[in-house]
Amino acid sequence: MYQFWFDSPKLTLGYWRRKAADVMKTNKWSLLRFEEGNEPPVNSYRPSRRYLRFLCSLMFFLCCMLVLFFLVRLQIPQETWIRPLYNSSDVQVLRESYPPHNYTLETPSITFMLTKCTAGFGSYINDAFSAFLFALDNNVAFHIQSREWCHVSWSTFFYDYSQDTHAPIVLDTYSPGAERWHEASGTPKDIQEPGFNGHVFVVHSGENFDDFYHQIATIKQPVYARKKVVAQALWEPKPVIMDVVNSIRKHYVEDSNRILISMHIHRKDKLRREIKKVETSVFVEKLQELSSTKYPNREIALFVLGDDDDALLELRSLLAHHHNIEVFGLSDAFTHLPRSTTSWSPLEQHQGYKPADFQVTSEKHQFQQTAELITDITLAATAEEFICCYSSNIARLVSLLRTQSQDTIHSLDWEAWTNE
Repeated sequence: MYQFWFDSPKLTLGYWRRKAADVMKTNKWSLLRFEEGNEPPVNSYRPSRRYLRFLCSLMFFLCCMLVLFFLVRLQIPQETWIRPLYNSSDVQVLRESYPPHNYTLETPSITFMLTKCTAGFGSYINDAFSAFLFALDNNVAFHIQSREWCHVSWSTFFYDYSQDTHAPIVLDTYSPGAERWHEASGTPKDIQEPGFNGHVFVVHSGENFDDFYHQIATIKQPVYARKKVVAQALWEPKPVIMDVVNSIRKHYVEDSNRILISMHIHRKDKLRREIKKVETSVFVEKLQELSSTKYPNREIALFVLGDDDDALLELRSLLAHHHNIEVFGLSDAFTHLPRSTTSWSPLEQHQGYKPADFQVTSEKHQFQQTAELITDITLAATAEEFICCYSSNIARLVSLLRTQSQDTIHSLDWEAWTNE
């Protein structure tokens, strides 16, 4: 039976091609008119030159279209092929209403100048978001400018306004020698009351910083809700960050149907100087409470971020008998990620962080530390629950980036933080 199927001349594609060609010669309007007995011998058919030319033309056309596709793909900014991390209606309205990015040096603006690594990433960014709100209320452009911006350059890890992206908001760094840098390098200009015109330069922790904070008090209410929108509009990490975040979520959550809970434990430089220590056991108690009340009989992936590996080890020890909870940090997660998704690796050790030490480390170390911190923050913001201390700038930054309800944030020191 199978032999007949393949050997029968009337059941082959070549047979029907020959029939069609024969019909076209005799009657081009009757393509379905076939007559028995006039078919050529089985092995005598050869494709016509016209048919070969058609095939060659078709292949050439398809190749041209393929080349054109890749050329266009290279010309289109990569970000337009990536779904924005935050795309709520409020965020979209802010992005669409922000002043156009084709500004000149005459465009009124507020420039936030970071001159020294005297504060951490979270502190700088939270202050920058407040400055941005102030600029929005005065309908002017906003810039960040720095000789050595703490944690490398914004545009290394984030899309910014200078690119044709879905987040057309500026958070640049201007290098020494740039025209705007020369204009800003003199004495910081006072913030005029009421409102201002022209350029205003605010030096972080500088001589007019207190005046700036006095003006921040005039930001329109509600500050916290509007600051969340600003934070989410600006926080648009590049694939160097998002590829890692998505791969971690896929491994720990999506492929295993576990609940992701994030926990930020701040130690070292903050303790005794700015905040009171909250014992690791208190974090564990809150986690156990969530596990038993909100997620009974569910497995939990606990993501821990912080500046001290000792806290992670202590946490693992306290949770050793809780078999439904897997504790992991960024270094643990990297061991499970495909190499194709990672172009960098986290630091091997974390024993505290001092902002002043950052600028004297190697370029590679600076990149790793910054990429790790941004990945920590972005991943923590996606978790179903977030356990933290609001006294930490990083915790407050994560809270601004979360789209979940406020009752999923559990601060163990301050009861609330609304920035108002």
